Formats: sequence, structure tokens, C-alpha cells
Amino acid sequence: MRKTILTAALLLAAFLCLTAGPARAQGMVTLVFDDGLASVYTKALPILEKRGLPAVTALIAENVRWPHEGFMTKEQALDLQKRGWEIASHSIHHIGPKMIPLRLEDEPLTLKPVKVQGVTVYRAPYAYSDCVAVFLDDLPLAPMGSLQEMLTTGGAFHLDPKAKTLAVLPRFDPGAKSLTVKVGSYERELRDSREELRGHGLDVSAYVAPFSQWTPESRDISARYYTLAASLGDGVNEPAPAGSGVVRRNEAYDPHNLERYSVRAATSLEELQTLIRENAIEEDDWVVLCLHGVGADAYEPISEEKLAALADWLRRNRVSVVTLSQGALLQSLGR
Repeated sequence: MRKTILTAALLLAAFLCLTAGPARAQGMVTLVFDDGLASVYTKALPILEKRGLPAVTALIAENVRWPHEGFMTKEQALDLQKRGWEIASHSIHHIGPKMIPLRLEDEPLTLKPVKVQGVTVYRAPYAYSDCVAVFLDDLPLAPMGSLQEMLTTGGAFHLDPKAKTLAVLPRFDPGAKSLTVKVGSYERELRDSREELRGHGLDVSAYVAPFSQWTPESRDISARYYTLAASLGDGVNEPAPAGSGVVRRNEAYDPHNLERYSVRAATSLEELQTLIRENAIEEDDWVVLCLHGVGADAYEPISEEKLAALADWLRRNRVSVVTLSQGALLQSLGR
């Protein structure tokens, strides 16, 4: 599938050179649907496929592992990929780099024993606000929704968001004066989400930042695991400078800090048309749109009618609609 995406991008690059000429780059638009909502498969796919337009969906790995209502299944994601869509990672637990430890080396945490209802549990010695995963001897502990549930389970952890306390109950009490665990880091979210999604047969090489939280440090970490990464910023991505024969990159373009424009339920079709006209058509920039669900029951939804009207307008104006990987390749080649 990765070979197919790259081949399509190269064919598109050749087409743009023939139609636009070597001295003029051509703007592009990418539609990215965050979170892997089911409405993207049931509603966005038919609308865009009818008009021959590809898109991207960013999946939360945990929701693919444990499918539940409102999110697309692994089979639906594989079908999207088969139909020319790109699948990106959106982390494992939908968490930002400012919420949890940043790097793998930041994960170790030493807990102290305390008695709770006659049971020895191990607790963080200071306030702990966010935690999505805990590992003991590199094995994951089960997250529990309450302290009482943890006490009756074992091999588990509980984070009390109000009291800001993190507690762990090992399967077997080591009887130690302390216990060192690893608290899941953002680097682990980047690394393991990619591997988990690839394990399902999904060709993942792009990362889309949850909450659009992005820092210079998370940008650098993403480069170890992904060929490109997108945040938010409500900006556009400028093309590489004119030239030929070499791969080139403009300071304004960073493949691991792609800017996206947030499309909210209140965003009008006219606003989107103006954004694309002024940037992709007139300035030859790459406009990446951040969308979520489709239909009234989705988060910050775009209506089916608005999405169809936007797709029709893109076709009428001969705007190149590409996936993230296609756009990044064309951008690096100067288009």
C-alpha cells in the first residue's frame, strides 16, 4: 500500500508539471478526519469516493483494539486504505505531550507502600494529574475506574483525577519499601500506536497530534518513528522554492510540523472556499483541513451537504486533493 501511495504521488507530480509548467507550483488540499469516527466511513467515504477524492483518517489505536460504538472498526479502516485513503496514527490513548512524561527515559516512577483497607498498595509520593498507562516489569497493568475496583482486582492501577493520586496494586505484593513502575510516555504513544496499527495491516507512516498539542521536543521524537506529522496552528504550508533536479525544502515547510486549519461545526462553506482560494489556488500553498465527524451526532461535525458542496467546489476549481503522504512527497519535490 505504501508503494501504491508513493506511485500515485509521483504520477500526480508528473501531471502537475505538465499542466502547471516548471516555474509554477500548484496548491493542494488535504482532508484529515481525526479520531476515526464511524461517520467518516459511513458518510464521508461515499461522498468523497463518488467525486474521486481521497482523504486521511487518524485512528486512536486503543479504539481499534477495543472497538465500540461511534468509532470505525479495523475492517472499515482496512477498507478505507484499500479505496485509496491514508491511515494515520492519532496515538494510543488520545493524549498530548504536555499531559504525560515526554520520553521513554522519563517513564520510571518510584512508588511508596501504604495500607488501604488492610491491603498494601503503592502510591506516587506527589500529586499526579494524568496517566494513561502503567507498566510493571514491562507488562501493562489494567486501568481501573475506582480504588475499590483496583483493590479487588490486582495487577492494576487507579488514577484519582480529583485527589491527583496514582496507586498501583501488583498481582503479588513484593513486600518492598518501594516499587518502581513505568508510566506511559508520549514517545511510547508515538512508537506503539504505529506498531499496533501496522500490526492490523494498516500502512501507517504519518502522525496526527491529538488536541493539536505539539512542541519542539515532540516534533523531534516524531521524526524517529514517522515520515511526517501534523499538528494544528490554523496555518498553511508553503511550497518549496522553484528549481529542478534536487529534493529541496523551504524553512516554511517542516514535514514533522504540518499546519492544519480547524474545521468546526460553525465553519461555513464560504469560509472554507475563501481559505482554499486565497492560499491553495492563488498562493500555491498546501492547505490541510482538520475535520472530525460527519452528521449531526458527531463531534464538531461537518454536515453531509457541506462536505458534498466542498467536494464539488474542489472538483470544479480543479484543486489537487491529496493524502498527507502524497502532499509531503510533492512538497519536498517542489511540485
